[in-house]
Amino acid sequence: GKDFFTFPQAMMQALRESPDLIFVGEIRDEETLNWAIFLAEAGFTVLTTYHTSSFPETVYRIVSSFPEEQRSLIQGRLARVLRAVVSQRLIRGRTGMRLVYEYVPVDGALSQAIAEGNYRQYSTPHSWNRSIEALVEAGQVTREEAITLRAMVGGGEVAPSRPGIFRREGL
Repeated sequence: GKDFFTFPQAMMQALRESPDLIFVGEIRDEETLNWAIFLAEAGFTVLTTYHTSSFPETVYRIVSSFPEEQRSLIQGRLARVLRAVVSQRLIRGRTGMRLVYEYVPVDGALSQAIAEGNYRQYSTPHSWNRSIEALVEAGQVTREEAITLRAMVGGGEVAPSRPGIFRREGL
């Protein structure tokens, strides 16, 4: 209400300012999500937050925010502009709170999978497992804590031996 009276007015003004980066806080509604995608389509770098716990859940929540008849169109739009998804959690380790995360860069193959709606089985280059393994290797969480953490972030079997603590998907 101080600089703009409506969200759409603010977004249109952002386009005129030619910013290097646009940060859209937590997306809670279809209008905000539509603007974020529109701004990215216009060539701006858009960062935003979404309350989800993984890459597939993030894409699903974005797509399902729209009516059924618009979802294939949104998948295509999202596939063209999405560059990466970072999911993160704070966990308690032996020396305090630690960050574990999943990083998914969106390359051509994944972009195609999003457009076709086949993104749910995508394996990530930096999975929750690798993030947890790094904490164990650094001595910041115990192997027992790691097993519990792995169950919290997505299940999976614990491998009995090195090189990794967890059995990697697909191996």
